[in-house]
Parts: sequence; structure tokens; C-alpha cells
Amino acid sequence: MLFAIVIGILGGVGISFLAARRLVTRVADRFAPQRQGRNFVAVCALVFGAIALAPAIFLSVMGAGSLGVPVAEGLARALGLGGFFISLVLILEVMAATVLTVTGHAALGAGLGALAARSLGSVGRRGGSGPQAAKPE
Repeated sequence: MLFAIVIGILGGVGISFLAARRLVTRVADRFAPQRQGRNFVAVCALVFGAIALAPAIFLSVMGAGSLGVPVAEGLARALGLGGFFISLVLILEVMAATVLTVTGHAALGAGLGALAARSLGSVGRRGGSGPQAAKPE
């Protein structure tokens, strides 16, 4: 079971990285036309995704322990397969929980980053609308 959890977490983090990277690129290109805004979206998504790693690991381990083992054993008995099948199902369950949690949080971070980038982009180039930001003519 420990082997399945480790492989599932590593695979889930890898898939989450690829999925979140693609998602963040699309969100940043769509909602943040300036380079600075795209960077802000990427940083927000990275922070939210990194914060989500701890709950993702917890959820995947608890889910594999409480739900995964009985489901995998029931499927193995029904199909007449052995212990390798149970490990494979556990790996897939842990990967799914990790991918859903990390990618979901990265999407939330990208959305909030896009919202903040758009609101910051509406401010003048020099950082404000007061007299100190006025262009000399």
C-alpha cells in the first residue's frame, strides 16, 4: 500500500503540473494580455497549487486507506485478479485525488490571479491616477 501511495502521489503531482501549466497558460493568455499580468496569474496559480499539495497528500492517503482498499479488493475478487490489481487501483485512486485537488486549487489561483491582473492592469502605467502619475507634457 505504501508503494501505491508513493507512486500515486508522484504520478499525480506530475500530471497536475502538466495540466495546471496548460490551464494557467490559457487563462493568462485570455485574461491578462500584458506580460506582467501573465506572470501574476502564474505566480498566484503556483502559490495556490503549492499550498494544495499538503491537503492533496492527506486526502489521497486517507481516501486510499478508507475507500480505496475495500473497493480495490472487491474489484479484484469480482474479476478474479490478485494483489497487483489492488495496487494498480490504489495508484489510480491516489493519482486522481491528487490531480483533482492540486489542479483545482491551481485553477482557483489562476482565476484569482487573472481577476487581480485585470484590476491592476486598469490602473495607469505609472501606478496610480493621482497627480504624481500624470504624464508630463
